[in-house]
Amino acid sequence: MRVLVTGALGNLGRVVSAELRSRGHHVVTTDLRTKATEKAARRQAGGTHLWADLTDADAVSRLLDDAAPDAVIHLAAIIPPVAYDNPRLAYRVNVEATRLLAEALAARPGGPRLVFASSMAVYGSRNPHTSSPPVTATTPPAPPEIYGAHKVECEELIAASGVEWTVLRVGAVISSDQMLSVTRDMIYLEGCLPTDGRVHLVDVRDVARAFAAAVDADCAGRTLLIGGDASHRVTQDELSTRMTAAIGFPGVLPHGRPGDPARDDAWFSVEWMDTDEAQSLLDFQRISFEQTLREARAKVGPLRLLGPIGAPLGRALLGRGAPYRGRDGAFADPWGVIGERWGKDVLA
Repeated sequence: MRVLVTGALGNLGRVVSAELRSRGHHVVTTDLRTKATEKAARRQAGGTHLWADLTDADAVSRLLDDAAPDAVIHLAAIIPPVAYDNPRLAYRVNVEATRLLAEALAARPGGPRLVFASSMAVYGSRNPHTSSPPVTATTPPAPPEIYGAHKVECEELIAASGVEWTVLRVGAVISSDQMLSVTRDMIYLEGCLPTDGRVHLVDVRDVARAFAAAVDADCAGRTLLIGGDASHRVTQDELSTRMTAAIGFPGVLPHGRPGDPARDDAWFSVEWMDTDEAQSLLDFQRISFEQTLREARAKVGPLRLLGPIGAPLGRALLGRGAPYRGRDGAFADPWGVIGERWGKDVLA
């Protein structure tokens, strides 16, 4: 098949494209032209690359004419915390570009299947004291912030567009490389989250397997949940503890706060998911959480021995900018902190 991948030069897009090529598909990649994507494009092996601005209707039409795809995997998006820095741009890229793509595909009779990357963020706050996991494809969405709201709007417009579609709601994507390249904003955002919140992880390579399988699997018109195997069902505290230990900096992150059992609205948009149907149709779960951690340990190598020495200093430095430093109360308030840091416009 000829498969068009949007957002193909991002962290997930590169792995998805490689997985498609390994299955014998001809991959046409596209992304917005920037210095970073030009550098990534030079490293790309095989296939065809076309530059395109998906927020431009004419550019989208030309892209589809030139790519002539049998299927489209739509990954292009701005995700948090970057989405919170510029909510208007995030809406254009996340929603308006998806609308233009769906409309252009619908105008082509017998057009290609659209496989859309959604997110577990659609489910909104999940209080583990008052809700039972896992969420399913029929669990009602209730996003309290813009990213989850963008994904819900995209799912609805795709379903109404007339194209053949599959929606994959993806959990918290991890990779050994990601563990070694986090930003201060990412650390701050993670520090907002209740330490006892449930989160469903999934290795980036398993995500790629799911998307590659979805281009021709018997899953048209389905919404499927993409998370890792049972080892990937953890709490936020367990995630932070095990990841920082794997890269040799145990305890480097400041201690966060647990969630308030009495407030259903003060939890983050993460939850354990029911992946049985997705696994049955797409057969994508291969990698355990421990395997990803082992790979991270191997990449750090002997430098891990220096981590415990530097961890106390790192914790002290990060602690100065911790979300709850100097705040009254015993419980986390993620949406309150996010609204203060990035503005009320990021709350839906």
